Amino acid sequence: DRVLDFKGDCFNKTSAFIVQSPASPNAVYTSQWPGPAACGSSFKVLSNGTLSSVLETWKYSNKSGVHGLAFGADATTLHSADLSGDGVWTHSVGNDGKVSAVATYPMPTAGMHPRHLTTHSSGTYLYVVLEAGNALVEYSIDEDTAAAKAQVNSYSLIPAGK
Repeated sequence: DRVLDFKGDCFNKTSAFIVQSPASPNAVYTSQWPGPAACGSSFKVLSNGTLSSVLETWKYSNKSGVHGLAFGADATTLHSADLSGDGVWTHSVGNDGKVSAVATYPMPTAGMHPRHLTTHSSGTYLYVVLEAGNALVEYSIDEDTAAAKAQVNSYSLIPAGK
């Protein structure tokens, strides 16, 4: 077994979600669950596909517990579903694979708990499953920041009359 030298905000924390950037340098990104005080980390990937080192770690908020990750359509943004913090985070992803926080979109109604998310291939919509809201919500994405901007539609995950 190989050991990665893991230091920083995510040291000795559990990472339960993982996604690989579709763009070079194809870094691998994880988020810590459960919260509170979630963190994220990225790993450098060698050309043969193996992880080589921790690229960086970062913090979310003290009440965060991230439960899902998704890249934007052009792989320059990383969205995080913050179940415990009740919001959606957007980070920009640089050419070096490192991230910088851009914005947090709080749920319009407290206690909705975003759990999983994905982006439309056009990059214009972000789809988020709200655990407590039992809904799939469609958000428009701001053209300048690539962050969630406004709710467009909401689709109940519970059949009518149930």
